[in-house]
Amino acid sequence: MRRAAQSLRGARVSLPQLLVVGSVSALVTALIAISATGQTGPERAVIAALRERHVIHAQAPAPTPIPAARAPASAVTPADAQTPAPAPSAADVSTSDSGSRPPAAASSDTATTSSGASAGSQASGSSGNSGSGTATTGSPPTPKPASKIKHVFVIALSTPSYDAAFGNGSAAPYLNSKLRPKGALLTNYHTLGTASMPDYIALVSGQEPNQDTTGGCPTYSEFRGGTAANKQGLVAGNGCIYPNTALTIGDELDSADLSWRAYVEGMTAPCEHPNTGAATTPTGDYTPALNPFVFFHSLLDLGDCQNDVLPYAAFGRALGSPHRTPAFSYIAPDACDSGSSATCPAGQPQGIAAADAFLQKAVPPILHSAAYRKDGALVIVFTASPPAAGTFDSNNGPVRTGALVLSRYTRHGSTLRGSYDPYAVLRTVEDIFALDGLGDSRHAHGFGEKVFTDSAQ
Repeated sequence: MRRAAQSLRGARVSLPQLLVVGSVSALVTALIAISATGQTGPERAVIAALRERHVIHAQAPAPTPIPAARAPASAVTPADAQTPAPAPSAADVSTSDSGSRPPAAASSDTATTSSGASAGSQASGSSGNSGSGTATTGSPPTPKPASKIKHVFVIALSTPSYDAAFGNGSAAPYLNSKLRPKGALLTNYHTLGTASMPDYIALVSGQEPNQDTTGGCPTYSEFRGGTAANKQGLVAGNGCIYPNTALTIGDELDSADLSWRAYVEGMTAPCEHPNTGAATTPTGDYTPALNPFVFFHSLLDLGDCQNDVLPYAAFGRALGSPHRTPAFSYIAPDACDSGSSATCPAGQPQGIAAADAFLQKAVPPILHSAAYRKDGALVIVFTASPPAAGTFDSNNGPVRTGALVLSRYTRHGSTLRGSYDPYAVLRTVEDIFALDGLGDSRHAHGFGEKVFTDSAQ
């Protein structure tokens, strides 16, 4: 016994050895606690991180990088890297109505993880030993430049053609004589096809048309069970109610802690929609097919739709101050006021004239609001008149309709000849708020850098 005690007193233990022994002891203790309490997941991740930190302080070999925390798989769509839109050129801003569709952008830039990152963004970097001996994850990605625009309003209307909306014989005098001189006209803006619903869906999600949406979704139908978005965020197959792996601009803004609202005319209660499998026929003045947000489980399942998709009457209250005005407001008129209905109540304007009458009622409060006057932008886009419900046209080609962008930062009275579509509108909104591209918007060229100037007009 005496020899054993002397032997122990003579032993020397280095500081790294003590730290390693201490870390192993802490780990064993934590594992026992987990076993006793049933803790899993985040608790084990914390313990793993604690273990890595102890090993680094003991100056052991560099550990395997600690992965960034991931959101639940049901709410995440992997985000591809994307190339930013090219810098504006003088040739693009003119009075010409000609233009061609820009080629798809190549993927090269790493997705941002700033406060404007989408739900699909992931932090990246490599861990190693810094000079202080603590774990690091490298320098954060360069954030996207901040935009001057802080409040965006989008109004979605319908027209049979560009000439009907903006031509010399247009039945929309307010649009052409009052609004057009205040903004930038996208003369070669076009739809995805002859149906309107795919445009509405693309404007908020970047999803591509399918047979059901092209037919106007006469039935509020689900995609086949087990369908999910692919790595580009796109959902293949037929269906109307997209699975929760398909995200919207609302999901992106929520993840960036930015407010948004959709204001839908004719809707009598928040997030009004048919039951699954029921017909989407209009109820009173409300037409579900004109409200794209009720077709996404990502919004329906967690209460976002109930909170953020509101009757149009709520819009006026939101314009009271910049603080109360959402960062993104989507305005969906009813079938008559949008210009998509062939027949309106007796005594009311029809077609594009009805859309013009709606603009005359809805736009002045926006233009006079503090949010718009300070840092706002209004985008008025036109879809094509929808085909008969339940029909599908295999030759469903795009229709040139035009779009108008107004802001104190637009070149008033200017025209933009480049080719744009609903994906470009979504991409422009995403660029303004430094969000990643959804679906096909990630390959679209936004028009913000070409439309908005450095100084107020």
